[in-house]
Amino acid sequence: MDVILLMIPISLLLSLGFVIAFIWAHRKKQFEGIDLEAMKILSDDPKNNNLSTKEEKNYAAGNTVR
Repeated sequence: MDVILLMIPISLLLSLGFVIAFIWAHRKKQFEGIDLEAMKILSDDPKNNNLSTKEEKNYAAGNTVR
């Protein structure tokens, strides 16, 4: 029975921590555009490709850079 007196406050603190983490993530806009990244993978459009260096572009094209 003494364990319940210990576990209830611990579970309340843990759930409060999860709520605070969720509110922080929501305010920092961590949940904006979740589907956008998944759709960019399926797109064949090269303008959605964010490869910046020449080596990365050659690698994506299947060419080996030596």
